[in-house]
Amino acid sequence: MRIFFKLNPVQHECIPQAVLGIDILCQAKSGMGKTAVFVLATLQQLEPVDGVVSVLVMCHTRELAFQISKEYERFSKYMPTVKVSHFSLSELFFFPENLQ
Repeated sequence: MRIFFKLNPVQHECIPQAVLGIDILCQAKSGMGKTAVFVLATLQQLEPVDGVVSVLVMCHTRELAFQISKEYERFSKYMPTVKVSHFSLSELFFFPENLQ
């Protein structure tokens, strides 16, 4: 488990705005915490309802989708009403029951 002791500049600048629902545009090198900003902001604003999709993240690669889903799992560990799943287009096309 990774624990944040110190925010990097990207997180320091973007998290407060993102958590408040303010649109942000963030560009930084790999490993600078952009995914954490995005995931933390959406989880903070989430009001889960049973049987309803609250957040849908679409990615251009399977690897990025997997990375983001793992971050959602990690940050929502103590949020029992949050359920995280990730699917590829082929899984949804051939197995639409996965959406239920």
